[in-house]
Amino acid sequence: MSLDSRDTNLASDPVKSAFAPLSNWADILYRFTMVYSDYIGGRHDYGFCDLSSMVDLHTLTAISDNPGKTISELAVMWHRTDGAISQTVSRLEKKGYVVRRKKDGNGKCVYVYATEEGDRVSATHKMYDSAEVSNTIRELCTTCTTEEVAAFFKVAEAYIHLFENS
Repeated sequence: MSLDSRDTNLASDPVKSAFAPLSNWADILYRFTMVYSDYIGGRHDYGFCDLSSMVDLHTLTAISDNPGKTISELAVMWHRTDGAISQTVSRLEKKGYVVRRKKDGNGKCVYVYATEEGDRVSATHKMYDSAEVSNTIRELCTTCTTEEVAAFFKVAEAYIHLFENS
């Protein structure tokens, strides 16, 4: 069995040999991660005249849906540091969307609650997200089958599980 010149070049370079078959998938995954990271960190108009990031609004929704969580509990929920969540909560607090309340008798234990305005913004964001996710899936289905889109989400969940358990 003979190797063509391309196979010979791959065989003579173990790094290329190992990387070449996976390179395209790795590049796609890296590009997707970078583009999506830019998207979630960017400011968007979610329909209530306030440019906010996806991170801020999903944190607000977690607070609205789970009143009385601590910064540490929110950090665990979102796989972020206490400092990162504290900064997000501070931004939300400045906008009047959340309040911090200290536990009686224990000034170190602080709970976070959505304000009425925060609950309204969270509900508006949920409606916006529902429409956007539906539109995104509809757009994906113009080039992928429903089964392929479902498989993408199944693989994404498996990836999350891998990272959470590593």
